Amino acid sequence: MAVSSTRSPSLKDPPPSLHAASASRALTHDLAHEDGSGGGFSFDAVQEAKAVAEGIERHAAELGRSLGTVTASLQSHLQTITHITSDHMACYAEAVNSFAETADHSTAHLNTFIANTRQLDEELKQMSALHASIKSVLAAANVLDTVTAALVRAEKQKQ
Repeated sequence: MAVSSTRSPSLKDPPPSLHAASASRALTHDLAHEDGSGGGFSFDAVQEAKAVAEGIERHAAELGRSLGTVTASLQSHLQTITHITSDHMACYAEAVNSFAETADHSTAHLNTFIANTRQLDEELKQMSALHASIKSVLAAANVLDTVTAALVRAEKQKQ
């Protein structure tokens, strides 16, 4: 992920080493005049200021490298997170599709079960009607059996 600058490309700062070196030269030039008089500053003060400027330059360069490392690491982690997120979304989509297929399959079986249950209910209604008919025939047969047994006893008593 690139970080955009609010400056235009033509206004870029010079590299840190060039910038610090020019700042060091400017400081040396301000502290010690070109005629070498030093303008009231000693040579040691000028050298100390130059050393401080060089230390700041090294520190700025280290910070720049650290910032570059942190930025690269952040970019790498963001890419990893994006990749993981896209993998999770693909897994979620697969799970939802699989669930939908299973639900469709279950619904089809449930519809078949309901149709078979309705057919069984119709057949049971016919069986119930047949049972009622058989029950009435059995009752008639029992009556006939009772009458026949009574007639047979009556006939035996006559003899």
